[in-house]
Amino acid sequence: MQKLIDTVSSFYATGIEPQAKIFKVGFGQYQDRVVVIYPQTPSRLVYVWADPPYLAWSDPTEIVADSADYPPSAHMDSDGSVYLTYTQQSNLNLLELKMTFSQGSWTVGTVYTICEVGENYFPSILKDSGGRIWVSWTYYDPEAERYYVHSKISQDDGATWGTGPSDPGICLTNGTASCYSQLLFRSPYVHCFYSDDSTLLAYRSYHLQSSGWDSQQDIYSGSQVDDRFCADLSTDNRVGIVFPGTSALLYKEFDGNNWSGVFTVDTCAPQSLSLRFLSIVPWVFWTKEMGSGQSQLFYSYKEDSSFVLPLAFEPGQSSYDRLFCYDDSASGKYQDRTTQAADSTPADVFIPPPAGW
Repeated sequence: MQKLIDTVSSFYATGIEPQAKIFKVGFGQYQDRVVVIYPQTPSRLVYVWADPPYLAWSDPTEIVADSADYPPSAHMDSDGSVYLTYTQQSNLNLLELKMTFSQGSWTVGTVYTICEVGENYFPSILKDSGGRIWVSWTYYDPEAERYYVHSKISQDDGATWGTGPSDPGICLTNGTASCYSQLLFRSPYVHCFYSDDSTLLAYRSYHLQSSGWDSQQDIYSGSQVDDRFCADLSTDNRVGIVFPGTSALLYKEFDGNNWSGVFTVDTCAPQSLSLRFLSIVPWVFWTKEMGSGQSQLFYSYKEDSSFVLPLAFEPGQSSYDRLFCYDDSASGKYQDRTTQAADSTPADVFIPPPAGW
């Protein structure tokens, strides 16, 4: 069953694939309460929540009203509190705040500036086991006219970042025409996965006991590797990542020592990718175009050494095989209009009048 949560006017709506925006409380009286964070308008970030079976959702609650029309990212810690990072509307600064969870509700706290130099987009945020807050994001240098992946750390629950707002953080890439990143904590490492120039998927790692990022490790090189990738961690500490190939949806896995070969999940040009481990099994969700302006949600999961054949998430929303029109008053009561329905010509799906009319 589908449930409409809201109708939004922001450009990115639910964001991009590497960014987290839906979370479930994992303990206590409010266990399994789900909260969703999203840009309701080009400048207003809100959240809604629901309890099982998720049929009734709260009204949207405003978090901030000064967001740029770019997607935010968030992280829920073990206490149910949410850390949110977003791009500020007026100057493209990168900001952060904490939504403290108490007695079933979230209270929005003070907004802090992570970076106030350059232009800052598409952040990813997490909290490690020692309580440090990490952010990676796309940093644009107007002088170099290039995009870089940058990172910063907060030691005091988000109040200060690095040496201050004028500190651009650590640069992780060499600068290209585009890049996107996602942070993932796999103890004792924080991993930063990123795409670079739409041709490379790679990562760098930071050991919690070290003082810097390790060198780059390549995962995949090809075409169409943009913001459509998503990584997740299994309960047995394996890392999985999904990403597009050339007209294919691909998957790789890291066991702590080695990366697997490439698995093909589907032979299509995927959109809206998502990867989630249910215990130790990776489940992949994606949409693919079924017609002009029409997409359908599919899923698959890894069974033994391969992924099962893609399955429609909502079978009732599948594309049609044939389309017939019926008019009891017409001489030919049925007309096959499949061809007309499949093209972009408007107003041609009807029963034509008898000859001579």
